[in-house]
Amino acid sequence: MNGFSMAKLLDDKEERYKKQTEMIVLNKLPVISFTINKPGTEKNNEIIKNIFASGLKEIESVLSVNNIEIMDRYCSSDGLSGPIIILSINFNPNKIKEWMVDIENNHPIGRLLDIDVIDEQRGHISRINLGFEARKCLICNDYAKICSRSQRHDMGDVLKKFYNICFLYIEKQQEKT
Repeated sequence: MNGFSMAKLLDDKEERYKKQTEMIVLNKLPVISFTINKPGTEKNNEIIKNIFASGLKEIESVLSVNNIEIMDRYCSSDGLSGPIIILSINFNPNKIKEWMVDIENNHPIGRLLDIDVIDEQRGHISRINLGFEARKCLICNDYAKICSRSQRHDMGDVLKKFYNICFLYIEKQQEKT
């Protein structure tokens, strides 16, 4: 598995959490933390980086359309848990989360995007607390957490679905150019 270790992956995720906290404390602002919702151990390849760049472009577009300035940013593209960007935003975190849920629910690759919003007190803004439905499974449309925790689906099937969404999106983007 190319040197993969669960301990290293957990360390990488812990570093992400520390960076989120550091930016919140330093800037005294909520943050958007964006990664790719990729099943399996391989979290960083060219396809994922392409999808990540498209997701980031959509996030930045939504912020720009709403005249929201990005006050600070941290980006890493080489971690074991995949590319990440953390954006400090001087705006209501609940409204930001509503916009991010709209991306996750409606963009062609939205199901693959993991866009967290964390407020100044380091509390995650929950889509459910804002009246939105929990995220759905890529395979069966049951709640994703239920399928993930119970390992309901074969990992090969989940990866196939993930990459099918990626390739379909990339193909459509290439048709536009």
